[in-house]
Amino acid sequence: MDYALRCSSNSGNTKQYYIIRDFKASMKANDNFISTYPGTKFREESMFVKFNSMFEIAINSIQLKKRDRLLELKNHYKLMLGYYPETIFINDLKKKMKLIEKELKLFKENESLTK
Repeated sequence: MDYALRCSSNSGNTKQYYIIRDFKASMKANDNFISTYPGTKFREESMFVKFNSMFEIAINSIQLKKRDRLLELKNHYKLMLGYYPETIFINDLKKKMKLIEKELKLFKENESLTK
């Protein structure tokens, strides 16, 4: 099996976890895919699928874990834009970042109310 076929096959496998809503497995599979095939042309898409998985986990987290997961997600966003400043997924990323910033702002407001 040649390299490109293996990459596209593995890339498809990582998306399957996202499709079936196993977001933790999707994150791990995308991490493994990127570390196994660092130069693949599917890296940008894999990072985006990981971002979406992280987003679903963060947004649906209990309050105790939500803030940390949102901050981690924000870092992944910056990392992705560092590698792909003109990513084809920029519109979706920006839309989700608005929601992330809104959630983080609520945490900040709640912290100031409790002080």
